[in-house]
Amino acid sequence: MIICLLVRQQLRSWYLTGLGYRSSPTNSTHFLNGHYVYDSNLVAIDIQQKKFRQLLEKLSKKAILVSPQEAIEKRFQTTRPLVCFTFDDGFEDNLTVVAPVLEEFGLKGIFFVNPAFVGLADSNAATVLRSRYNSEVKKCFLDRAQVKNLSDRGHLVGSHGLTHERLNTEDLIILRNELEESKRQIEEITEVSCELFAYPFGGHHDISRVGLEMALTVYSHTFSGIRSSKLFEFNKRVINRRHFEGNWPCEHINYFLARRCL
Repeated sequence: MIICLLVRQQLRSWYLTGLGYRSSPTNSTHFLNGHYVYDSNLVAIDIQQKKFRQLLEKLSKKAILVSPQEAIEKRFQTTRPLVCFTFDDGFEDNLTVVAPVLEEFGLKGIFFVNPAFVGLADSNAATVLRSRYNSEVKKCFLDRAQVKNLSDRGHLVGSHGLTHERLNTEDLIILRNELEESKRQIEEITEVSCELFAYPFGGHHDISRVGLEMALTVYSHTFSGIRSSKLFEFNKRVINRRHFEGNWPCEHINYFLARRCL
């Protein structure tokens, strides 16, 4: 069974690489949604940076890489392929790996964090990742000073909810805690207004109508993570992001973004 799964995964990778080799992102503004370069904190930082740098170098040949402010401002344009990078969950290597490489290219990113877990590391982080994120990755979370550092360097720090709670509820106490309290805590750390929100899990059914309306009121821009060919969701009020990770082949990203439209 495991061998069959590995074979299918390899065949799929070859298939996407072949199709993506000649593909290019559409003339649209694309927001990529990642979490890390490698899923383990045991990989050396310089190796991770090299891998992410190679991805950006290849992607920049097919698209124009832009910072968040430009991407948000031009989110409805259809004349050029623009690509912006966002990262969820607030892992420590967002600062040590991702941010420095983005800055080498003159770019900034959006980093969506869960304030309740800022500063967790090792076994404490692993317990939270397993219970709240359904994840077995080996990561530490950014601490307060590191979140502030990202913000001071010009990156945008957004909210991913307070505790990574699935927001498919109409309970106003839960929603206010996840949406309003997370915003307050991020602003306390960064000393900058928090205007961006990416709801946890990111699917169509991971946020209720009440939760969505509250998010659109509390924040200037709300982001999903729906795997769709569309660039926007919920009557174009929510910006849709395309999932990737920093060690993916560029051809795979080219293929997925070549299929996206308004």
